[in-house]
Amino acid sequence: MATPTKGGKVPPGQLKKIEGTIKPAEPFDMQADVAKLQKLLCSRPCEEALADLLTSRSSAQRQEIKQGYKAAAGKELMDDINKVLSSSKFKDVVVGLVDDSLQFAARCLYQAMKGMGTDEKALVDVLCTRARNVETTAIKETFQEMFGSGVEAMLKEETSEPFLKLLLTTAAATREEVPSADIETQAKADADALIKAGEGRTSGPRDDAKFIEILATRSLIQLNLATFKYYDQKSKKGGIEKYLASEKGDEVDGYMALVKTAKGELIQFYVDRLYAAMKGLGTDDNLIIRTLISRSEIDLANIKQEFQAKYGTTLENFIKDDTSGDYCYILLRILAGGPPAKA
Repeated sequence: MATPTKGGKVPPGQLKKIEGTIKPAEPFDMQADVAKLQKLLCSRPCEEALADLLTSRSSAQRQEIKQGYKAAAGKELMDDINKVLSSSKFKDVVVGLVDDSLQFAARCLYQAMKGMGTDEKALVDVLCTRARNVETTAIKETFQEMFGSGVEAMLKEETSEPFLKLLLTTAAATREEVPSADIETQAKADADALIKAGEGRTSGPRDDAKFIEILATRSLIQLNLATFKYYDQKSKKGGIEKYLASEKGDEVDGYMALVKTAKGELIQFYVDRLYAAMKGLGTDDNLIIRTLISRSEIDLANIKQEFQAKYGTTLENFIKDDTSGDYCYILLRILAGGPPAKA
């Protein structure tokens, strides 16, 4: 495994091992897990045992358990979870773990827009960090199946321009997936256009339409290898990320997510997101839950490592300081990839 340098970068020529915290259980006995679930859901308290079981199985294994539970009990696992667990952040985590990845992403979108208020960060996290159009399309289809409404329709009700235009563009899943034939010419033109639309403008508001057009529809490879390189060479603000950091607005948060996605720097993106969610007064529980579950089998181990390197304390310590009870317990189990080893 390569040793990361400061800021999560990896020296040229070395590959960084990207890994989650939750791994498949080996051996895996689905029927035994179903029987265990049936028993513990009939007992009180069941929270710690439920957390231990769910966090020590991969998402694919949890889907097998969910199907096996329905076959054995004649009802959905989620129905019994809703019956046994009262509404709480702990229950939110359990539901997220029982969902498959598409269901969880769709649920995050729905919860971000239902009721009073809108969780703009959730919309950005789900829609502006996708590397492939097929992922976004699948999430939209799952959203329609689960909630009987289109994502775009809810976005139009809950958000406004220019943030709405950004979200509709990313939700359209029309990003170019191969670079332009003349990548250098296109990249230089796009870099010039971005500077003119933002830091280089002499008066008037930022041209968000141009940022959306380029950041949300150009090939990720082209953006990373060429466009941002030319932008940074011409920038008087220190580069595109420093410029965006000086700007405000939900759409700017989305632009930063798109830039980090193109650069392959989502680990750093989520490290900063988690820190901001817990520092100072208040805690963004939805962001913590969303990040830990969605990254648990992708790069959560790396996020933990980079969090400690950047902020001088562990992510576990932050979680302990900002959460409590069964909710804290299940979050720590996700970070550990299951229950503590038995003595």
